[in-house]
Amino acid sequence: MLKRICLFFMALFIISSSVLFSKLNDDINISLKEKQVQELSQDGLTLVFYVDITNSSSKTYYLSGYSYRFLVDQKEYIRLKTPLEQGIKIEALSNTLIALPVKITYDLLFNAISGLRQIKIGQCYIMGEMAFSDGRRNKGQLSFAFTGEFPIYKALGIELRALKSNTLTIGGADLDLVAKIRNPNGFEIWADNISYEIMFGGHLIKAGRITEDMEIGEGGEKEISISLLLNFFDVGRDVYAILQQDSVNCNFGGKLELRTAWGRLTVPFELQKKVPIIKTN
Repeated sequence: MLKRICLFFMALFIISSSVLFSKLNDDINISLKEKQVQELSQDGLTLVFYVDITNSSSKTYYLSGYSYRFLVDQKEYIRLKTPLEQGIKIEALSNTLIALPVKITYDLLFNAISGLRQIKIGQCYIMGEMAFSDGRRNKGQLSFAFTGEFPIYKALGIELRALKSNTLTIGGADLDLVAKIRNPNGFEIWADNISYEIMFGGHLIKAGRITEDMEIGEGGEKEISISLLLNFFDVGRDVYAILQQDSVNCNFGGKLELRTAWGRLTVPFELQKKVPIIKTN
């Protein structure tokens, strides 16, 4: 007899749950509005899923919590469960936009999932459930699943190529410092602001900025030439002797401000190299 009573209540619970879910499924629809890559840097990024919750009923609901798994290359990177004590109000006959941000740190990602360092674009998948209430009682959960992608940023390569000596006199010099920027990424990059400082043998030669909008294609490279008009009375007479040699100890440091299809990022750089001097006259 007791067993029959237990079975009866279990069946009643299953039926009630099914009715609640069916009603919730009729009233609430979850869809993806857009995806955005934000806070792109050398260390990682944030991938934000903007989710539209449509309440087509005449009743007010509350989003009381959500949970999700975030997979990259079909392997789990993050599992998260977030209760919302106050709840997010989902007004009747309206749309409510919420954001699901996923913080991706490259080092953690590479340690968690092998083989990602070599790929260009990360393919990802977010799947989970959202729980809803009427403000007092739980009304059930609805599942969601969305796909996405994000860039695997690789550091740009910067190389000092040569120092071209066009004119060298006891009073000054006309020089061109030639450098090359290589883009190992699987997407285009535009360098639209490069601030720099150049030193020869410990002497400050020039601090400046390049504001030319330079496109560096996927896997491509770009050569830059920085004109240096020197007055040895200003930079130091020792520089004249330095420039009479076959090479010069050059410090080249600064900051690259980059634009990508995924957003902007700023990359500092610091190079120290013995650069060959090429006489062009």
